Amino acid sequence: MAGAWSVLKWTAALLYLLNYKHSFFQWHLRFFWQCIKHTITYKLMGGAQKSRIAASTNSRDLWASKTYQARASLGDIDFNFHKSNSTYAADADMARTSFCLQMFDQLMIGNFKLYVALGGVSSQFRKQIDMYESYTLETKILAWYGAPATSDTANTRDEKWLFLSTRFVGAKNETKAQMLSQYIFKQGRATLRPETVFEKSGYRLTEADHAKNKEQVKLAQGLLALKDVAALW
Repeated sequence: MAGAWSVLKWTAALLYLLNYKHSFFQWHLRFFWQCIKHTITYKLMGGAQKSRIAASTNSRDLWASKTYQARASLGDIDFNFHKSNSTYAADADMARTSFCLQMFDQLMIGNFKLYVALGGVSSQFRKQIDMYESYTLETKILAWYGAPATSDTANTRDEKWLFLSTRFVGAKNETKAQMLSQYIFKQGRATLRPETVFEKSGYRLTEADHAKNKEQVKLAQGLLALKDVAALW
């Protein structure tokens, strides 16, 4: 009996290791680990002072990409022994959380109490990810949707949106999948305009930034149009 119990324990431990990403509360642990990790880094590395210096020298790059490393575990795999399309979203949650905590650290980790809320996602799957294959998620700002500022808060239903682009990249720099996400910035019950958050985070927008956004926001119009599809039902 003792031998059988020992085998059972080792089997359970092995299954846990093979399927760690989908064990109990792993999504929550992964999410809060991103929060804890970036908060500690921000505090220990003098993040507030560095952000102020970067803002004063206009050296913060709004279009910078941030990376997140992941691997396809047993629980990610479908009956074709590839990463299931349904599991990409959980990885993207972690990548986007890490991205926002790094890009808007002053406001999210500091006393401003900014938080972000996900409003929609569109995904495209291009190449398979095999079992236990490692891959990188690269996230950056695609564009934002806004009208000329009349206040810090968003005044219309669309001028609040920030669009993030995430791509899943394999070992040979192959794009395995790509995802477009729309976010809003919240402080308490107030919805803040993206440009307000950029400014308070130390990003100084130039004419070139506005021109780039004007072109790239066209790529996000399809995601906004999804709300109109609901009216067809």
